[in-house]
Amino acid sequence: PVTVMIRRGTFASSAYEQECPLSYERDSNTGDCSPMGCDAGYGPDDAGGCTECEAGHFSASFDENPCQSCSAGTYAPDAGASACTDCLAGTFSTSQGASSIDTCILCDAGTYSGDEDAVSINTFEICVAGTYSPSEGATSIDTCISCSEGTYSGSEGTTSIGTCTLCDTGRYSDQEGAVSSATCEECVAGTYAPDAGSSTCTKCPPGTYSTSVGAESIDTCTPCDAGTYSDQEGAISCIPCTGAGRYASSGSATCNYYIGD
Repeated sequence: PVTVMIRRGTFASSAYEQECPLSYERDSNTGDCSPMGCDAGYGPDDAGGCTECEAGHFSASFDENPCQSCSAGTYAPDAGASACTDCLAGTFSTSQGASSIDTCILCDAGTYSGDEDAVSINTFEICVAGTYSPSEGATSIDTCISCSEGTYSGSEGTTSIGTCTLCDTGRYSDQEGAVSSATCEECVAGTYAPDAGSSTCTKCPPGTYSTSVGAESIDTCTPCDAGTYSDQEGAISCIPCTGAGRYASSGSATCNYYIGD
């Protein structure tokens, strides 16, 4: 028999040498041509060898398949990648074969996303009515800030505290994250709210009373008439002084006794 030198990628019979196709090599046991795999991060080239995958591409393992483009929502910044990197939560990317994190676009303010490798803005959740978020690239509902007491907002996906509407004067709301003006209740008789956006109403001082509902000013707190008094804050009426020798001047918080000479 004739001795023949065997090169990688070929096999031989006793009389001749036959080359395997590119990217194939001879199986030492069977003599058959079989695919020649490349290491992770490499793919077969036209010369029958292995070439490092370009940025934006990857090869996962020992494989005869070509390098593949990174899918949308991922990127590979360096050549020779064995896997692509997911865009972070709070971002998305529609680009295939991306080679930079710059292709991962931040969520708009007023939205958030906890998902990595998001491929569409439609994967984002919107901050609900009664909240707002000024942050781009938010990853959690915790970034949606509730409108404070004394305010409300009926809009979703808002980005500023300025979208939280103040309750009118004479009204108050002790609820955070309110979604409607219906949560702004009128101040009860004996109280008033001079400022918009109040979370409580102020009680009329002792010596005064008020029967007005939804009052906006301390001027609605009327001094008790002479002979009557009010020793409580937020009174809606005054109490007559009774008993001999007792009196009360106008606006009194107590009844006094006459003191003889």
